[in-house]
Amino acid sequence: MSASCVIGCNGDSSPVAWQPDQCHNPHLIIGGSSGSGKTYTLREIINALSAQNISFTVIDKHGDFDGLDAVHEYCFRYGFNRGINPLSIEPGIEYGGPQFAALSFVSLINEISGVHKLGPEQNNMLNNAITDLFRANGIKQESPETWNQEQYPDLNDLTRFLMHKYKKILIGAGKDKDVDSLYKKKKHLEKLEKAAAREEDVASDIEETITTLVSQYEAYLRKGLLNDRDFLIYTNAKGLLGIKNRIEHYGKVGVFVKDEISLKNARLNIKYLEDEQKKIVVYYVLKRLLDRFSKAAVTKKIRHYIVIDECAFFLEISKIKQQIKKIVQEGRKFGLGIIMATQNPLHFDEDILLNSASKMIFSVEPVVYKNIVRSFGIDAKVLSSMKPRVNCLFSTNTNGNGGYKLVQRTRQTYR
Repeated sequence: MSASCVIGCNGDSSPVAWQPDQCHNPHLIIGGSSGSGKTYTLREIINALSAQNISFTVIDKHGDFDGLDAVHEYCFRYGFNRGINPLSIEPGIEYGGPQFAALSFVSLINEISGVHKLGPEQNNMLNNAITDLFRANGIKQESPETWNQEQYPDLNDLTRFLMHKYKKILIGAGKDKDVDSLYKKKKHLEKLEKAAAREEDVASDIEETITTLVSQYEAYLRKGLLNDRDFLIYTNAKGLLGIKNRIEHYGKVGVFVKDEISLKNARLNIKYLEDEQKKIVVYYVLKRLLDRFSKAAVTKKIRHYIVIDECAFFLEISKIKQQIKKIVQEGRKFGLGIIMATQNPLHFDEDILLNSASKMIFSVEPVVYKNIVRSFGIDAKVLSSMKPRVNCLFSTNTNGNGGYKLVQRTRQTYR
């Protein structure tokens, strides 16, 4: 049985259905101003197709998708301690490995950071830190058989690893225990110096601590700095501390962790995350789903939908846009579809529009009428006559060869 969802009715009250399996691709674009009926329509579509055993991952930017049927609710907020691990490598994907995971994460946070981009030196240090962290956990680039793990290091592990490298740059040491020992000695010396400033009798303790530090550091230096790869890579203590602080900030939210949620029939409420964190979540959700479905058998039936509300916010990031383009171009053959909603349908570029067989245009602000008429081939008079929550324009290649039809959108349609 083909997937089908009634989205409204004609003027004679006959139903108008969206049948994604009958289209050349199953993707749907929904555009309309705030209050025009987009969110209500998305809820109805999700519930209708869920009843037909099509699973969903709903990315809920504003926390508006209450009342979904048969969907697990995941509220991403501080202290959630479950979520998405950016350092996870999808099992069975035979490209990239640790180096690809590192480059992908570094380039993503660089893009979403805006004016606070990492410099070339910081980029290099973070990229190496991630691949070194993988190696420390037995995940080696040259050995693909090591890429498949039950758990991968997460951002909290990366923060600790970066802190370890920072300590090493400050005081120099070979083995981990030497780093921690010398760092503690150095901190102890700082306390003693403060005590001396308060005229406490700590002179002998200061001399003893300095002697220990000098002795251990001299032994390390005699081995030769060129024999220690870390000193050729982690070259800037201040820059490394800045990286550590940024990763620590992301990690403290508690959702970039080893314990990942299921993405099947999941509503991801990301309302409480900061904008950068929202974009990290969405990128890795899209990547994870595309990777997983790319391993599935080819099918003509839709198996799973990704639903993204306020999609324009995420399309600002080129890496997210590229993931969406891959889904609209390649997802169909694996049964993966995407539904994207935005207040301004002009935010979708040509590649996404051409690869989305179905479109729903609700009432929009008059300032964009002219451009929407030109971009979507819609009659200007019909566009200006539409009312919020009452009607919309619907286009699908199973109905009038893709032409736009005015559909009545009253709530009684769904009862």
